[in-house]
Amino acid sequence: MARYVNLGIAVDTPEGLVVPVLREADRMGFVELVRALDDLGARARAGKLAPGDVAGGTLTLTNFGASGARGGIPLLNPPEVAIVGTGAAAPRAAALPGGGVGVLPLMTLSMSFDHRANDGMAAGRFAAAIRAALEGMDLSHLES
Repeated sequence: MARYVNLGIAVDTPEGLVVPVLREADRMGFVELVRALDDLGARARAGKLAPGDVAGGTLTLTNFGASGARGGIPLLNPPEVAIVGTGAAAPRAAALPGGGVGVLPLMTLSMSFDHRANDGMAAGRFAAAIRAALEGMDLSHLES
């Protein structure tokens, strides 16, 4: 069974929301991924997407936080197998590693998935992996 991620990214355009798809996103490094998504978003906002640019997604990322919302429930658009939504990052009280309470920038992450493609435990592990990757991300060494 082939495994790949054709990543849809929800983009707010003057004509409404559109979801262009980045093919084989799982094979890209972080900087390459960011650049490709930036290009797709710019072409979407300029109305320069081809029909093939908005088809064939397997997973979509949407950001409720762009509107200031702390969270939401993303709706799955078949035949995609999952959609991940992020809320606005904002300072909130949180338990600190090693004990105590402090203020940290936190955001919500929500996901809808097709049970025909995966079970709930696989989806939960995927959500936990996203959380771990985001919490452990060190952007200080990235090239500009």
